[in-house]
Amino acid sequence: MPNDFNMNDMYKDPMFNPMLQYEQAYMYYRYLTMQMEYKIKCKEYEKMTSKERKKNRVGTLISYSTVSSFI
Repeated sequence: MPNDFNMNDMYKDPMFNPMLQYEQAYMYYRYLTMQMEYKIKCKEYEKMTSKERKKNRVGTLISYSTVSSFI
């Protein structure tokens, strides 16, 4: 028969293989969530360090002003 089309032949092509499509979508989803988690952690770190910087700035401004008044 010239029209011998086996269903397994169709799944050899990655375009029509649902398992490969699922795996690719899962990896893409994982990549996006990793990016989002990284950005969230960066924002948390920025907030945490900005509070410490503000405390240090206030301390250095006070100490600098007291030192300069004695000069």
